[in-house]
Amino acid sequence: MKKRNWMKTGKQVGCLAAVLMTGAAGVWQTYSYFMEKEEAVNVFTVGDFDISLKESEWNPADGDGVNLYPGYTVYKNPTVKNVTDATTGVQPCYLQMRMKIKDEDGKMVTDQEVLNMVRQTIRYDDTYNGSWDTTGEGKKLRQGRIPGYSEKELAMLPMVNPNFQEVDTGNLGEYLFQYQGGKNGIMDIDEEAVLFTDVAIPIEWGVKEIKKAGRFQIQVTAEAIQANGFASAGDAFQVLGESVEKGALDEQG
Repeated sequence: MKKRNWMKTGKQVGCLAAVLMTGAAGVWQTYSYFMEKEEAVNVFTVGDFDISLKESEWNPADGDGVNLYPGYTVYKNPTVKNVTDATTGVQPCYLQMRMKIKDEDGKMVTDQEVLNMVRQTIRYDDTYNGSWDTTGEGKKLRQGRIPGYSEKELAMLPMVNPNFQEVDTGNLGEYLFQYQGGKNGIMDIDEEAVLFTDVAIPIEWGVKEIKKAGRFQIQVTAEAIQANGFASAGDAFQVLGESVEKGALDEQG
C-alpha cells in the first residue's frame, strides 16, 4: 500500500492550506495563508433513490490541506455515485454539483481576482484512475511532483470534468455544474462521476499571490433528482433548481 499524506474517505471535504518558506543565511521563516479546516460534503436529493459523494484521496486527519506550497500538487477528487439499491427498481437520476468558495470565517468570497486565483488551482486530469472509493494516480498532474506545474501547464487542463457543464448562478463565489455524461445526462445505478481531480498551486505564486488569495475554503455539494417522469434534462434541472431555492430537498446521511 502506497504511503500518502493526502487521502480522503467519507463525507468530508478539506480546504487548501499552503506554506511559503523564504530563507536567508540558513534561517527559514514560515508563512501560512491558505485555510486549514474541514467542511462537510452534503448530498441532497429529490425522489426515491440514493447518491453518495466522497473524496477517496482527501483526509484532513492525515494532513491534507496542510503545508501546501507554491508549485505543489495534491489529488482531490469529489466523486458522486448512484448507490441506489437495485432491488428497489430502476432509479436513474439527473445530477448537479455546486461549489462555493468561502473565506476562513465561512463567508462567501466575492473578490473576483481571488475567485479567479482559486479556480486556477482546481484542475481535471482525464488520466486520473482513482474512483469513488479507491485512490489512484494521474499522468498529466502527479501528486507531490517537484518542482510542480506552471500557470501555462495548468491552463492546458480544464478546471472540471468536461462531462459537467457550468451554469451561471448569478452569485459571486458560487459555481454550478450539471452532469451531461452517461445516457443523455442520466446517471444510472452504480455509475459515478468526478468533478475535478487535483488542486495545484502554480510555481509562479509568491508572497504577493499567497497574501492575495488569503485563507479560503472549497465547499462541494451534490444535488440530484430522480430522472423518471421528466421529458428532458432541462425540465428536471428546472424542478431541481426550484427545490434547492425552496430548501425542499432531502439530505442523505
